Amino acid sequence: MSNAIEDRKELKCKMKAIESSLEIEREKSHELEKRLRLSVSSCEKVKTERNLLKGKVDSLTKEIARVCKGGLTLSKIENMLHDNRSMKTEISILKKQKAEALRGSEKLQSLCDSLMAAHNTEGLIAANTIHKKDEYERIITSLTENLEAKEMQISSLKQANQLLLEKGD
Repeated sequence: MSNAIEDRKELKCKMKAIESSLEIEREKSHELEKRLRLSVSSCEKVKTERNLLKGKVDSLTKEIARVCKGGLTLSKIENMLHDNRSMKTEISILKKQKAEALRGSEKLQSLCDSLMAAHNTEGLIAANTIHKKDEYERIITSLTENLEAKEMQISSLKQANQLLLEKGD
């Protein structure tokens, strides 16, 4: 009997060990089921995203086909984009050059205005000088005529004095 009690105790211990193992396995199974549900959910999200991306790919493929109707290929489009970038760079450089040219033009305009003002001033001075020269020539002519008239008077007076001297002698 003592053997039976021991066997029973041993069986109870084994049973507790098995129950404990069973509980651990249930927890593992429960954890694995959670992981499986998360994996299935994640897989569904990935499938949804894949389908969404497939739709976008189809839409882009149709758009490229529409754009490429005129015989354009993807490489031609890439070349056009590259050319567009090059043109934008060139336009930027040209805008800078235009701004520099405008600044240079403004400086030249200012210099031209200064020269024109100086020329106008010199022109006024020259016109004034010509006017004064003409005035001086007129005065000189008048004085010369006056002097000649006086010389003629003096000559006439000398002749008259000479005649008077000769008569008085």
